[in-house]
Amino acid sequence: MRWLEVIKVRTVNHVGLALTHLNNAKVRLAGHSRLEYVGVFSGITSPYDVAIHLVWTDLGDVIVGGSESGQEIAAEMAKIGLVDHFIWRLRDEWHAAADGPAKVDAVPARREARA
Repeated sequence: MRWLEVIKVRTVNHVGLALTHLNNAKVRLAGHSRLEYVGVFSGITSPYDVAIHLVWTDLGDVIVGGSESGQEIAAEMAKIGLVDHFIWRLRDEWHAAADGPAKVDAVPARREARA
């Protein structure tokens, strides 16, 4: 089973400090063989938002409170801003294969005829 752990932090002018904390967490995260992907995103509408995405695989049941590493990162981020930490389970029926999402046929935009 694959699951996504998202840690979102809203800082007040402390994005650089958040990224420093994340660089320090890289060492802890690098040791996990079940960690499939790590992504760090910054907010488009708010430059002070940072979201960390951790995709885990083959851990058995989803841990409701998140992984130990995720909990540690969330605790560090809580020192510099407001944190949302949540877990998402991959919906297998939306994935045709383990290597990515199912293909969805594009529906062309419909243009209204002008009278």
